[in-house]
Amino acid sequence: METIKTTTIEKEYHLVTAGENKTLLRYRGTEPGKDAEAVIEGTDSLPPEVTVSLSDYPVSREEIEETSITANITAADNYTPLTKLSYAMLPSGQEPEEKDFNKSSKKVIQTKENETWTVFVKDEVGNIGTTDVEIILVDQKAPVIESLTLSNQEDGWYQENKIIVTASDKTAMKYCYLCEEYSMESGWVDASEYEINQNGTWKVKVKDAAGNESEKEIVVTNVDATPPVILSVEPKKQKLEESAVNNGTLEDRVSVTVNGATVKDTDSVGLASTTGSNSVSYTTTPISGITSGTNTLGSSLGSTSINSAVKGEKGEKGEKGAAGATGTAGANGKDGTSYYMHVKYAENATGANMSDAPTDSSKYIGVYTGTSSYAPSSASSYRWSQYKGSSSQLYIRYSDHPDGSNMTELPTETSTYIGICSTTETAAPNDSSYYTWSIYKDLSAITGLQEQIDNLQEQINKLKTP
Repeated sequence: METIKTTTIEKEYHLVTAGENKTLLRYRGTEPGKDAEAVIEGTDSLPPEVTVSLSDYPVSREEIEETSITANITAADNYTPLTKLSYAMLPSGQEPEEKDFNKSSKKVIQTKENETWTVFVKDEVGNIGTTDVEIILVDQKAPVIESLTLSNQEDGWYQENKIIVTASDKTAMKYCYLCEEYSMESGWVDASEYEINQNGTWKVKVKDAAGNESEKEIVVTNVDATPPVILSVEPKKQKLEESAVNNGTLEDRVSVTVNGATVKDTDSVGLASTTGSNSVSYTTTPISGITSGTNTLGSSLGSTSINSAVKGEKGEKGEKGAAGATGTAGANGKDGTSYYMHVKYAENATGANMSDAPTDSSKYIGVYTGTSSYAPSSASSYRWSQYKGSSSQLYIRYSDHPDGSNMTELPTETSTYIGICSTTETAAPNDSSYYTWSIYKDLSAITGLQEQIDNLQEQINKLKTP
């Protein structure tokens, strides 16, 4: 037997907490042999805690056929073991009967409408915990984009920023981030935050499980990811400081006399007296900040060397100094950005009936260059040019500027834009306005760009109308 608590105070109560079930209480009076005992039963008034997860099921904007959905129920109770809990699941508003409960924590329901179901979990003493589950099969309402904010909103410049989306919907959502100015697109992703390194107008799309879409724009103006450009380096011109007399040293154009004898350059002069004082005088010729005067050197100096520092001839070149120590390693550079090129075909200049390969009705070719490794699904992400309906030729040029000014036939080290022109002319136009310009940054970073360009020209040559 275990003694839980001993007391000498008459009528003190012993608390039995929920879950102990039963506790034995003994009482001994003042007379020997007259012990008393009682069994106190604890009570359990707390219902089980309930959570539910649903299996994947289709969501549509139109009515759908009856669908089977599995609900997996998880429960916890402060006293009753999990194996003795009972489970039920009914449409919202219905109260369960005893026959509705069983030991299975997995429930399968059949429905073809939007409904709310209630899950019930009962413990050994009859306490019932509940939770509601909303099932959305038909969804015609687009997500609500409540706000678009930036992680760096304070005044100043940043190498990168982050778009943060706050949106709500009754079904799962996906996000797409686009900047048409730089032909950048993330594709549909699960993350509600997206890092950017370009200024501009960013469009954010939010799509729910049924395909309903909402979009909102945010303007970013505080990103500067471009390093400074050093145009030239010139030595700094410093003004020669005025001469001065410091700590007994005489500099610049100073004439020195020791005991009546003129001292030039770096002569070593023995003083006439080592016990008395020696007269040293100096004059200037003149320099601002220096005055003529007399200085007395103490007797503790047996001799001294005084440098008048009269400018002499240029000395010989000194020996090369020893190499300096190796500097510390610099910080790791930021990962480079890969750029890709994708080609589509369509019936008109807005990308109608866009396709991966040319068809009989295709007349326009669209080119995308950007950081997306897969082809964007939006026709607005492509630059469109007519290639069919006349004897078309495709010409490509490169430039440092978005308008194509000072364009070149081949890319240079500073080229950051690619221009594409489709024309009936047999010679490439010299006017940059005839070309459609897209940023591509480093040509070597574009996967297979030149090969795609060659294939593109070959397809146009095959498809052009005689």
